Amino acid sequence: MNIDQLSNPIVKAAFTAVNNNDQASWLALFGQGAILTDDGDPSNLAQWSTSELFGKGNGRILNIDGEEADGLTINTLFHSNVWGEFKAFWKFEIQAGKIIRLDVGQIDT
Repeated sequence: MNIDQLSNPIVKAAFTAVNNNDQASWLALFGQGAILTDDGDPSNLAQWSTSELFGKGNGRILNIDGEEADGLTINTLFHSNVWGEFKAFWKFEIQAGKIIRLDVGQIDT
């Protein structure tokens, strides 16, 4: 499955922003005070985004293994220049057209 096949347009826009290295578009998708957790640990959204996706981590979605929960939970193969390639989940909560919570983490294989 590729990004264009995702059923939720906001999730699709988020992953497109990541793969286009477009931090401004990525951050614009989030509501004020949005919550982010990484492997269960709370993280600052802007700092995490810069570090893991758009900075030294240069994160990329390589493949989408599937979507669940009406397109709000996505399982991916993720690449990071820091952490390498691994399976990851992305669980989005969206309200009024904005992402208000994102939980990400590695999928144990």
